[in-house]
This record gives sequence, structure tokens and C-alpha cells, in this order.
Amino acid sequence: MLYTFSSGKEFGRGGYASLPAVTTVLVKYKFDVCVKDPTNTYPLYSLLSNSLCMHDSINTQYYIECVRILLNAGANANFDECKYEQTMNSKGKKSLVGRRSFSSAMHCLLETVETYAEFLESGSLAVKFVLECGEALLSHAAKTNKNARSSKHRNSVLGPILHQYGKTSVAIGVDETVFRFLLRYGADANYKLNDKYVINTYLDALLDKLSQIAPYIRQPDHVNDVEIMLKMCKYMSRKSVKDALRLFKNRHYRPIEQTAKYISMVQKELERQSNTIQPLKHLAAKSVWEICDRNASSVHKLKVSSELKTCILPIVNW
Repeated sequence: MLYTFSSGKEFGRGGYASLPAVTTVLVKYKFDVCVKDPTNTYPLYSLLSNSLCMHDSINTQYYIECVRILLNAGANANFDECKYEQTMNSKGKKSLVGRRSFSSAMHCLLETVETYAEFLESGSLAVKFVLECGEALLSHAAKTNKNARSSKHRNSVLGPILHQYGKTSVAIGVDETVFRFLLRYGADANYKLNDKYVINTYLDALLDKLSQIAPYIRQPDHVNDVEIMLKMCKYMSRKSVKDALRLFKNRHYRPIEQTAKYISMVQKELERQSNTIQPLKHLAAKSVWEICDRNASSVHKLKVSSELKTCILPIVNW
């Protein structure tokens, strides 16, 4: 209830500032941070899904502090609330009305940012919140390659975090820093789900959105976002890039006025990338990164120079 009421306008700065103190008291007096009954009340997800104040960098710090408190007290960032809700519903127990369920804390974070995107004055504020909150979650073993299911459509698989961010990027813009951040924590750019790589997930969502808008209505230019998204090819295998190109062509073979320039630039770049053989040093770096299970800690343990470690980690352009 504490976190649910925090989304109200009347909560105010004083209310936000008190969240960490109240959370600390609850934890001190043995409040169960993993309570899951009734369904859709898991504290960590209730906190994240009500962070409407993300437009205010000061108030968001209180939310992030609460995230750390809950995680340090034993909250599970990978708890599948969707699955639990489905199990309880099958037993005749109704879900508590108020919010939807989530498959993981990272999916909850990204879906919340996407939901509130229209209220933000700048996408950079959302990016900052994702990076700071994501750092807290991923440093506490949140999984990047866990598939999530939609609570609205039980058989709909949303995919891992990278795919979710690809979808969210249509609303808040594409940020290369976030992608590298997720890759550094083990997200797999070669992961294919429902005939889609992350670049397909983003491009399909963007082009579908543009195609539904009348051509005479002026829209923001998305060229820069698309260019940044296509940089993901550098972190994919040549085979995956070729497959992504095939899937893209099959999906978008009839350009319309609103999408024509994007379809053209995407096809040209994917064709170029699929026909480009990367330098041996970069290919070796990718191989070592995979051998290390895309784990930065494993890379840091390698007995090689700092320069080579930097090359192996997905923090620079390969």
C-alpha cells in the first residue's frame, strides 16, 4: 500500500523523501519483502510500477534507495509474478485489482518507463532512471536473458530484457548507453524469439506505429534512433545479421510513405553488415566474451592486459 499510494500527486516531495526511512523500519521489524499474497502485490514490483516521479531526478533517488533496501533484505528480482498469478487463478483465487503482474524486476522497470514515457519532458530522464535502477537490480543477480510473459495475454512471450528494451525504445528513444549496459550484464544480442532479434523487435514496433499515422501528420524524425539500433549488429554474429535481414525483408516488403525511408536505410545497412567480415581481433574478442558466458567478472579474472579486457567487454564499438 505504501508504494501504491506514492504514485498519487498529493504524495509530495516530503512523502517521497520518507519512503526509504519507512521501508527501513518495515524491514527492521521483519516485514516480509517477498510477500506475494494476494497476487500482484510483490513489494519490489509495486515500488517500481508506481515510480511516476521519474521525471524528477531528486525524487527518483528515493525510489532507487528503496530498491536497494528491498534487495539487500532478500527481495527476488527474478520472481515470476505472472506465473504465480496464473497458478493462483487456476485455483480460484482472484488477482488483486490495482496493477498488472510482471515476470521480473527488469521487465517491470522497462514496462513502467514505457507506460509513463508520454509524461516525460525528456527521454534522457527515463534513460537515467533505467541505468541507475537497472544497476541496482542487475548487481543483485537480476537475469538479463529470462523470458517474460504478458499478464494480459497469457500465451504471449515478451522475450528477454534486450527485446523488452527494444520495444520500450520506440516510446523513449534508443540509447546506446543502455544497450551496452545490458550487454555488459550478459544480454545476448543473438537471442532470437518468435522469429525476431532485438533489432527486429524494435523496427517492427516502430514501423507498425508509423504506418498507423496518416502521412500528412508530421512526425519526429527517427533516423538517429534507427542508426543507433543498427549498431547492435556489431554485437551479433554474421549469421544472425543475415537472418535478421531475411526476417526484416519478409515482414516489410511493401513500404508506404511513412516507412519507406527507414526500410531503405535498414536494408542497406543490414546488407552491408551481413557482407562485412570483421577484423580477426574483434572476432576473437566476441569468441572470448561468449566463452566467458558474457560475464564481466569472468573477463576481469583473465590473465591478460587491461587493454585486451576492454576489447573483450562490450563497452566499446567492436
